[in-house]
Amino acid sequence: MAAIKDLTRGPIGKQLFYLSLPIISTSFIQMAYSLTDMAWVGRLGPESVAAVGAVGILVWLTNSVSLLNKVGAEISVAQAIGAQNLDKARCYASHNVSISLIISLIWAGFLFAFSYPLLGIYKIEAAIELEAVTYLRIVLFGFPFLFLSATFTGIYNAAGLSKIPFYINFLSGCNRTASVKL
Repeated sequence: MAAIKDLTRGPIGKQLFYLSLPIISTSFIQMAYSLTDMAWVGRLGPESVAAVGAVGILVWLTNSVSLLNKVGAEISVAQAIGAQNLDKARCYASHNVSISLIISLIWAGFLFAFSYPLLGIYKIEAAIELEAVTYLRIVLFGFPFLFLSATFTGIYNAAGLSKIPFYINFLSGCNRTASVKL
């Protein structure tokens, strides 16, 4: 936390603009991830695209659940930093990381246990449903990392360092899309 950016100094509009620009750009990069995934899966056939599409809403929902803890991290850490209480900010950050892991494991366990009933809502063919369940259960292993990424993004944003998550997402996005030949 030594590299905290003081957002209380200078014009508020300029501070908010430079804080929000990397956050908005990161959202666009994350949307490109979905396009890249579909480009890869599209090569496997329409059944695979249907399976990934069916799971996509659950992944989107998972991302939304992960943002709950991200917002909590941003608020608690930013308030502690604003109060000049860095020890409390570190404590909040640590707790948010732990909470993020716990929520992700509970959420992944729920989706694993109820994958058939949840995907059964779509009334898709049995073969596509089986492929969707298999894909979901593989993707579940990445959920703790998705939750942690959101939480660390919140902590960095709270410290006024929104460029760091942007650079990380940008570099991982470049790596991900570089391997796709459309």
